[in-house]
Amino acid sequence: MATKRFRNGRWEYVVKRKALLPKPPYLSFDTEAEGDAYVRRLEHQLDAGIVP
Repeated sequence: MATKRFRNGRWEYVVKRKALLPKPPYLSFDTEAEGDAYVRRLEHQLDAGIVP
C-alpha cells in the first residue's frame, strides 16, 4: 500500500514492499489523480511479482 501526502505544492507517494523492493521508491506528481493512477498500476505490477 502506498502512502501519499501533499507537500510543497506536489503530491508525494511512498510504495513499501519489503519482499520485492530493497528501498521504497519516493515518487512525486503535480496532481493527485495522476499520482493515484500511476501508483495503482505500479502496485498491480508488484502484486503480480513484476518489479519495473
